[in-house]
Amino acid sequence: MKLTVLGNEGPFPSAGGATSGYLLQTKENLICLDMGSGAFSRLRAFIDPLAVSAVILSHLHFDHCSDLGVFNYYLENCARRGIFQGKKPCYLPNVSDKELSALQGHFPYFEFVRVREGEREIFSLPFAFYRMSHPVLTYGLRVKEGDGTFVYTGDTGECENLHALVAGATFVLGDGLFLREQEGENKPHLSAFRLCELAKTYGFTALVSHLSPLTARAAYQREMLGENFLAEPMKTYEF
Repeated sequence: MKLTVLGNEGPFPSAGGATSGYLLQTKENLICLDMGSGAFSRLRAFIDPLAVSAVILSHLHFDHCSDLGVFNYYLENCARRGIFQGKKPCYLPNVSDKELSALQGHFPYFEFVRVREGEREIFSLPFAFYRMSHPVLTYGLRVKEGDGTFVYTGDTGECENLHALVAGATFVLGDGLFLREQEGENKPHLSAFRLCELAKTYGFTALVSHLSPLTARAAYQREMLGENFLAEPMKTYEF
């Protein structure tokens, strides 16, 4: 599998930056994980968005889904030109019927599919979804292909499900918004230091993302442990 970082910031982008958005490439599919502010234009630097197999949203905070509307406009214009038909699947947490109806009305060129905690097959790949600790309904995900097991935490603080999610992973794209002195119980995000600690405990490689534009990258770098990395925009990682 390969992962391209489209946006690595949150909850808002720096000048010229982009918030959470990633392109996961499996043997047969291209899957967008979240679609934050600025992510769609960067996606176009790598592929024709029509080649995207599906979008998976970890949750519905704007820094993770705002460019879904821009993507929808793109699909609408392609449909008018006769180069796109149907709808793109978009998987998201198990929101209410009212929320689902509103989304379908705003984004008619996507087919929204609610997922629940647990395992489900997507494009013949075994995905598993875990509820994370965040102010709104948020899922982390795990997918295995070949010898690799990839995990995306979405936004989360410390919780029991986080440990279940990352155990046995090969490569974890994780929330590391906070510095060590900012972390604590009932916080909505992890720190870069904590994610690296988990990498050491469970034996995975961590890609720390969802970085604040108000925090110097040098401050994040001082918190990094072991053979782990800060996510770099427009960079592709293979695992």
